[in-house]
Amino acid sequence: MGDEDKGLRYTTSVLAGTCRPLIVTALLDGPQSLLNLYQHLPKRNLCSFVFQLCSLWRNGLIQLRLTTHRGLSCRLTKAGQSTRPFLLLMAEWGKHRREAATDRSI
Repeated sequence: MGDEDKGLRYTTSVLAGTCRPLIVTALLDGPQSLLNLYQHLPKRNLCSFVFQLCSLWRNGLIQLRLTTHRGLSCRLTKAGQSTRPFLLLMAEWGKHRREAATDRSI
């Protein structure tokens, strides 16, 4: 197994699942309250959401902070911010693939 393969396996394990990439992508615009993050996810299973947050926190991608005006809020760490280029590329790839799939089904 090459170094690229090991790196890809690690990356996909850190960002596995449907919620983790969406949480990180939502936080690219800046800190958000946990309630706001939770409300904008497609699946609203609270236990799964908390598990995903804990995983991102353990892997050093997010910080949690208690504030007086927002309650518990979440922000990306430097490591979390470093995901920006490839998450945006993945989003763009998905947009084009989705459009292509829609065009074929007509």
